[in-house]
This record gives sequence, C-alpha cells and structure tokens, in this order.
Amino acid sequence: MELNQPEIKRISAEWVVRIIFIAVAVVMIFPLIWNLYSSFKSNTEFLENAYSLPSQLRWDNYHRALIKSRLLDNILNSVYTVVISLAVLFVFAVPTSYCLVRFKFRGSKLMMGVYVSAIFIQATYIMIPLFLQINRLGLLNNLSTLGVLYAVMQFPFSI
Repeated sequence: MELNQPEIKRISAEWVVRIIFIAVAVVMIFPLIWNLYSSFKSNTEFLENAYSLPSQLRWDNYHRALIKSRLLDNILNSVYTVVISLAVLFVFAVPTSYCLVRFKFRGSKLMMGVYVSAIFIQATYIMIPLFLQINRLGLLNNLSTLGVLYAVMQFPFSI
C-alpha cells in the first residue's frame, strides 16, 4: 500500500506533534519525580549531589515534615476555609445568579453589568483597604473571615 504525498505530510505532522507532547510531558514531570526521590535523601546527600538517587529511603523526612511544619493542621485549616467559602457561595451566589438570569426586573441588566465588570477588578487593587477594614473590625487571624473573604472575592465570577 503506497501513501500519497498529503497522507505522508499528515502522518509526519502527527508524529511531530506527538514528539512535542512527549517532550513537554517529560519537562513537566521531571521536577515532580526529582522532588519525590529527593525527599528520601538526607540533607548531606542532597547537598553533595542533588541529582543522585538516595542511598536509602528515609521515611523520617516525611515524619519531620508533618510534625515540624504542622502540615495536618494546615491541611485542616485549608479544608475549613474552603468549606466556609463554598457554603457562602452556594447560599448567596447560586440564588443571585438564578434570579438575574431567570427573572427580568428593573435594574437587572445594570446589576448583571456591575457583576460582569467586577470580574476585572484585581484583588491587588483592593488589598490594602480591605486589610485596613478587616483590622478595624478585629477580624484578623480568623479562618471564617478568610473563607467569607474568598467567597466574596469570587462572587462576580460565580454569578
């Protein structure tokens, strides 16, 4: 079976794309693999040769990471913050978006325009006034406040 010129070009283009995808995958996966096998090294082994394989598997590195950095506490804090944020979004953003799309009332287009334009407000623009306001209210270092703040920052996108 002979291949004509357009088929050869198509097949070679497919192989070029596959090779590029494989190269990108290797470039993306290598740091993950390197971090994984480096996590089993001692500090001395890592500083001597960062790219060599570990001489033995040191599971105590993971134990130290869990204990010293309080990793489990940080994970639980993150889960709590996300749950609060999602709850606030479900309670307020879902009904608001439903009403804005389903019902037509005076000012609904303006309200939708405000939400759409608020998507373009970057968090960095309002960070200092927001910090000052939260500080004035005495709500710093509070996970619930952080969850509500994350939810409010996502309102325009969610709606």
